[in-house]
Amino acid sequence: MNDYMKAILPYLKEETFEAQTLQAQLYRCYQTLHPYDSDTVKACFSQLDSILQKLPLREYDQIWDLTCMISGECERAAFLEGLCVGIQLSFGECLPPL
Repeated sequence: MNDYMKAILPYLKEETFEAQTLQAQLYRCYQTLHPYDSDTVKACFSQLDSILQKLPLREYDQIWDLTCMISGECERAAFLEGLCVGIQLSFGECLPPL
């Protein structure tokens, strides 16, 4: 059985569950199975780091934290959109977004 099915089976056995909970569990499973950034992402973060090192530490940290939050949110949103597209292709409708 694939890892995604293992992640969602406990929720599917419940009488009721929230779609958002299921989506969050699937995304956590994805993150566990794909823990590393691509070479392109690593190169971009390296370039960003070389630019930010010229700033005071506090500003460096603020920009770095915001950049990582934006990047993580974009990844999560893209994963969930891909999930919705897959469901639409299979069943003709989509779970509501988180």
